[in-house]
Amino acid sequence: MRSIWLAAIGLAVSASACADQVDFALNNDAFSAAYSSSRTGGTSSIDGGWYHHTKRGNVFDLGLKIDQYRGNDSYSLGGKAVFISNDVEDASALALGGAFSVALPGEPRVRFGGHAWFAPAVTSFNGAEGFSDLELRAGYRVLDRGEVYLAYRYININYENRRDLTVQDGLMIGMQLSF
Repeated sequence: MRSIWLAAIGLAVSASACADQVDFALNNDAFSAAYSSSRTGGTSSIDGGWYHHTKRGNVFDLGLKIDQYRGNDSYSLGGKAVFISNDVEDASALALGGAFSVALPGEPRVRFGGHAWFAPAVTSFNGAEGFSDLELRAGYRVLDRGEVYLAYRYININYENRRDLTVQDGLMIGMQLSF
């Protein structure tokens, strides 16, 4: 099983060679990888992500969002399909939300950002009654196209006939690379 995950990471990294942005984050129990491409034209982007927790399973997502840029700051709104795989119960959802990344005034290398994605019961399926994924981060651009950050991330799945499962509730350290 471990070799399957390593192969998936290898494919994600090799596919990102022509990507606009890749993001990796981890802590002792979790790893996440995300890919964003704005090669769709205009101001839209396609995103894909994978979050893995050693004890609480996997969350995969694929989404489309509209991006807006103002100087060093960016804002986006959109939706994503979420697929949850774990030992409790597999589920899926259609989540709406957005993200932001802003620079500290007078110091564009210091950045603050985050995202919020929510799926109520009406857009949650296969045993799920709701989904939420929230993140707040503070980062520093060590390179023109490379940022390191510390983030707080919270991922929760509400199940219809089971206790809710908090997949992540804690700090992660990461890096975001732009190509």
